[in-house]
Amino acid sequence: MYKANRYSVPLGTYSDFGKDFQLNIQENILRIIDTETGEIIGTHEISNQKGLLIQERAHKRDRSKGIPAYIESTADKFENKSLALQYLAEVKEQYPRYMRDQLQLLNKVWESFPKSYINQTLLLCVKQKLYSASEFHDMAKHLMVQKPVEAAKPPKKIQALHQESSYLLDIKLPTSDLSI
Repeated sequence: MYKANRYSVPLGTYSDFGKDFQLNIQENILRIIDTETGEIIGTHEISNQKGLLIQERAHKRDRSKGIPAYIESTADKFENKSLALQYLAEVKEQYPRYMRDQLQLLNKVWESFPKSYINQTLLLCVKQKLYSASEFHDMAKHLMVQKPVEAAKPPKKIQALHQESSYLLDIKLPTSDLSI
């Protein structure tokens, strides 16, 4: 925080044990310096507005893994890992400079859609030669609209942690009519 604004540092900079930084302000430039190493980890233009998050695009990227390891961990999520690796190789071929961004978007798709749709999406994207994370996302979204199957599954029965409190699971709460 500096003058009611938040300025970013690279993803993974913080640890559970805390981290000390020094701010260096020269004219309209804010430099964030690691006090242990003296390394400049962030440089931002100071904003005159209040309540903003000033963030460098590069600070959002997870650089803790190398690209090959990131590709491998992303491919591991798919049922057909070899097909996923082929797909990701094509994506890397088309977007070598933006591969980390492509992988981050693909991993966000995993958080947003059911696994069955994502595996179908992989097959369709390879078949139709759609080799980008945004096209992958759009295809998953299209499948979700076309075949909303996941909603039909019955909810799982919740079990109490302690047997003596299991009667609480059968209590029906009173509800109000929304028209009132």
